[in-house]
Amino acid sequence: MSKREKKPLKRVTELHETDEEFLKILQFTGWVSLLVGVGLLAFLGYLWFIDDNHQISIAGFTIDISTSLVTVMLFSISTCAFSFGLVDLLRKDITKKKQYFLSWIVGEFLLALFGIFSLAAYQW
Repeated sequence: MSKREKKPLKRVTELHETDEEFLKILQFTGWVSLLVGVGLLAFLGYLWFIDDNHQISIAGFTIDISTSLVTVMLFSISTCAFSFGLVDLLRKDITKKKQYFLSWIVGEFLLALFGIFSLAAYQW
């Protein structure tokens, strides 16, 4: 063990106005993704459990349970989790904003790529 005392981390308690707006935008993105995901989950639950045909017709368009609907729902809910996780990390330590944001963007990109390719492979 070293005899040198470790200095405690200095936390930034005061956020700039632009950082606060950035966090609000990320939270709004998370809430919209959550609403879309839960709405699709409720719609798919209705089609699966209540409707006997497992499809619904609205103005001549037929919507049924498909892999693309399930993929959009899963992507939306995971985007919500990523957004809220990023906001939580940034509230704890805003000094690493660029590093956290780049990691978030790369994670979203890889998730989207995985979702698109798995959907394409499943439908192929």
